[in-house]
Amino acid sequence: MVVNLIFISAILFFSILFVLGVHKDIRDRKRVEMLIKNTKVSNERLRTMEGQKMEFASIAVHQLRAPLAVIKGYASMILEGTFGAISDPARDAVEKLYKSSEKVVASVEDLLALSSSDRADFDQGAWMTDEPQNTANREGS
Repeated sequence: MVVNLIFISAILFFSILFVLGVHKDIRDRKRVEMLIKNTKVSNERLRTMEGQKMEFASIAVHQLRAPLAVIKGYASMILEGTFGAISDPARDAVEKLYKSSEKVVASVEDLLALSSSDRADFDQGAWMTDEPQNTANREGS
């Protein structure tokens, strides 16, 4: 009789633990599902903002290129004497202007190349996925 009581008590105890464990698993699964849903929404927002950022960068680069080309072109024409002779101090100043405009044009071209590279990665979806990335290979490198 005592053995039966102990046996039934043990079964009841383990049954309660089992039910509590199942309840916790269900609660945890709901939390994970909610986190996945929130992550997908956040990822979509990030994709939208990334696209807007790249579009802005592309427009900004193209808007900078036109006036820089004019500055560089006129500086080149002045140095070539198209508008007549200029004094040596003026020539030095225009040469500095021309060289500086070349540097800025190169920087703008680098920004455009970077924007195009980002756009290619973005279009291919390489920068973000809904699934976790396997970082084991990268951590070992």
